[in-house]
Amino acid sequence: MPPPAQPPPEASAAAQQAAAADLAVAQLEAGHPVTVVARGGSMRPLIRDGDALRLAPCDGAVPVGAVVLLRGPDGGFGVIHRVIARWGGRLWVKGDALPQPDGWFPPAAVLAQVVAVRRGGRQWAPARRRGVLISLSLGLLRGRLPRQPRR
Repeated sequence: MPPPAQPPPEASAAAQQAAAADLAVAQLEAGHPVTVVARGGSMRPLIRDGDALRLAPCDGAVPVGAVVLLRGPDGGFGVIHRVIARWGGRLWVKGDALPQPDGWFPPAAVLAQVVAVRRGGRQWAPARRRGVLISLSLGLLRGRLPRQPRR
């Protein structure tokens, strides 16, 4: 009799990541802070792939410059990017290293705020003003400015 088929290692790793993301969302929705590992380079240089991020649930208005976790299309874990503008109650969000913004989001799309970044034994809070200046400067250099949402 042949041995039972095993799922490929990538499939089990993806399932573990999805389960961890679901658990993090549940903890945040219950009002508890969580620590997650950053994946990707859209927030370089502030956040690098592999950094540990401390996320705290948002309990009020999200300030311009805050680095936030947005809900994904399914309501779960989405992307971690920076709020670079507010207009009419909506948030303009962009990854610091990306040329294009993500667009306008309602405040309800924000699941949590990054309150600490840890890398190589060092920990710091994300700088709000400097990050906004970096993100906007990169957008200006590329000829892209935030546009007001249509009503």
